[in-house]
Amino acid sequence: MEGDAKVTESIRSTTTPQTAPATNTRRKQPSTTDESSSPDPVTPRRGRRSTKLTTPTEQSSQEQTSTDDRPVRIALSSHLNFDQSHLETLRKLGFEIMDESCQVDALVVDRIRRTKKFFMCLARGAHILSPTWIETMIKENRYLPYEKYYLQDTNAETRYGFQLRESVRLAKQHPIFENYKIFCTKDTSPPYDDLKDIIEAAGGKFIEKINLNKPGKDLVCIVAQVHKNEYEDLCKKGVPIVSEEFALSGISKQKLDFEAFSLFQNVATTVKPTGSK
Repeated sequence: MEGDAKVTESIRSTTTPQTAPATNTRRKQPSTTDESSSPDPVTPRRGRRSTKLTTPTEQSSQEQTSTDDRPVRIALSSHLNFDQSHLETLRKLGFEIMDESCQVDALVVDRIRRTKKFFMCLARGAHILSPTWIETMIKENRYLPYEKYYLQDTNAETRYGFQLRESVRLAKQHPIFENYKIFCTKDTSPPYDDLKDIIEAAGGKFIEKINLNKPGKDLVCIVAQVHKNEYEDLCKKGVPIVSEEFALSGISKQKLDFEAFSLFQNVATTVKPTGSK
């Protein structure tokens, strides 16, 4: 499995429904978290536990007092050109460079990229930051607060219909697929294993088999187009049968739109997350 495998453009051409619904299904979650709070940067988190993050450099020096809460585990997009000397400078400043996307505090990327690494970091509420942050810290050989270096990619935000910083804020509050069981067929794009990692990063429980007699009201089936007809009967039982884009769009927008990405239009579903009333 490649950690930064690109999500191909074929998703949009093969999985987007031909007809758009009049309304969207709002994001369903049992959490009572106040989502009207300010979108200002919040304390970085690992998983769901609030952690005060300080670099070793800061712990041994009183010169840098601008912020006590900072990313220390960072992932770098493979599209960036940082060499070993740059990485060594970052390590001396107290950062841990990680290849895996699951537990990082920040992802540094040049633009919004529909890759496994990007979706996993966004799903976990990691800060998505511009390479300028790294470049400036390397040049000045000191830590700089990340708040002013959030990635800005207006074109992609407009194209895909979400605000990156707001999505990060919501993802920190509550994993979008928490309390949902997700079944996925083979032959998906992105590949099955990548979708599994992305959905689990967003709090979903991936299952290998479906109980056809009692599928459960918290079940969602992500189905490749080539297998669509095999799941028509399950759809009639109220189980959402959706395309791969359902997951990617849901993580990007932090809102689950069952109707827009249903493979069977005009069929009512009864899905709800476990624990909801």
